[in-house]
Amino acid sequence: MARRYSTVTDVHAGTEHLECPRCGHHSVVSHGEGRFACVRCGWHRDVSENWEPVPIYVLIALVTIIIIITTG
Repeated sequence: MARRYSTVTDVHAGTEHLECPRCGHHSVVSHGEGRFACVRCGWHRDVSENWEPVPIYVLIALVTIIIIITTG
């Protein structure tokens, strides 16, 4: 007799359970590339490589230096 539920356990065999930094339970799941969320407490984090705040800070620094030079 074949077991009907054997494919359900095979689907979850490679699943990794990550610990949530907020609640401490192993309930963090991946929601796409670089996006994680805890299904228990709602914590979420986007660690994708597309987000680059450095150019914004460089632009702000350059504008500040130009303002200081021109008013000083």
